[in-house]
Amino acid sequence: MTSGLPSKILVIDNDQGVLNAVAQGLEAYKIQCSLAKDWESALYMYNTHKFDLCLISLELDSLPGTALIQKWRNHEMESKRNAAFVLSTSQQRKSGDSALIKEIGDVAMVFKPIKIPNLLSIMASAMQMAKSRASMLQVKDKLISPLLRTKKYEKAANIAKEKLEPVGDKGKFFSSQIYEAAGKVGAAIDLLKNLIASDPSNMAYHNELAKIYLQTGNLKEAQKCYEMADQAAPGNIERVNDMANLYLKLKMPEKSIGKFSELIKLNPENEDLKYDVYDKLSEAGYLEHAQDFCRQTSTPKELVRHFNNKGVLYSKAGEFPDAIDEYKKAVKLIPGSKELYRILYNMAIAHINLKTFEHLQEAHKLLNESLKMQPDYDKAKEKLKITERYVGRKPS
Repeated sequence: MTSGLPSKILVIDNDQGVLNAVAQGLEAYKIQCSLAKDWESALYMYNTHKFDLCLISLELDSLPGTALIQKWRNHEMESKRNAAFVLSTSQQRKSGDSALIKEIGDVAMVFKPIKIPNLLSIMASAMQMAKSRASMLQVKDKLISPLLRTKKYEKAANIAKEKLEPVGDKGKFFSSQIYEAAGKVGAAIDLLKNLIASDPSNMAYHNELAKIYLQTGNLKEAQKCYEMADQAAPGNIERVNDMANLYLKLKMPEKSIGKFSELIKLNPENEDLKYDVYDKLSEAGYLEHAQDFCRQTSTPKELVRHFNNKGVLYSKAGEFPDAIDEYKKAVKLIPGSKELYRILYNMAIAHINLKTFEHLQEAHKLLNESLKMQPDYDKAKEKLKITERYVGRKPS
């Protein structure tokens, strides 16, 4: 095997012909290939196996290859964050894709149709990039992060200046993040502005500047930087999330919903994400927007099932007030829906378990509302016999 090549790789492409050709071509080099024909299989295989390198089609159905790289760079397991990545693509691709690939950084490219000799060279280059990136991250994570956690900010900043900045633009970029974390916001901004002047096409610099403006409360400047970067390099998952939340702070709910919709599409594996969005919109004071977005993205049965399941979990743990709060979220999002009868029943049970006179009366009211929606609901009728004893009575 040629020096510097991976021993085990994950190949992801919707075209079975491409998968077979790559696997057969690399067999002679003793490179073990695992093949995934869709993003679902890719996520599962990456989570359950260790790979040195991933060869990912940029133009995957439903989810771009750039999204997979971002997810794996931010994997919950630190050991899975530093694989090498190669994107395979056609000769013609969108300018936004090129800008996002540059922003993500340390991603090699191979053009289709894939020629094995060319792929071998590109994989070796990708492995070297990953090694270099891992070394820099090790300095940041193992040496500097502990200093920041123990509030030794000056020492952390000095190490960044002495060990990272001299490495080049990548080192300067990492240093800007360390300066910001160490409270040296001015130094971080100056460094980022110098990087932008040197390479204005790298949206990572603009994005980092936007994050600093956001954290320091300069929302309009953050919006300006985010929107410019997002227009040039759409599909940065972290940026989309930040922009959605920023628009809420700026009281722009329609723009926020647009970004939240994009975020949901970029995270198809997270089926609960849309419910978190409803919560955020509602908590920000945009209940009608939350209700409208809910109608667009969930059926009443889906919504009831989600909040019922969460409420039941709280109830089983004896956390009845938290269960009631979850049930109320469903009632607020789809008021008047007949599908709420189970939610109202379970909310009544939680009130009964709190065992105060006021809670028992509230349970009685909820059971009656449930039966109006579902007159033949026998479980509600049985519990109503208990609560009827307290109707009209004064607490003792």
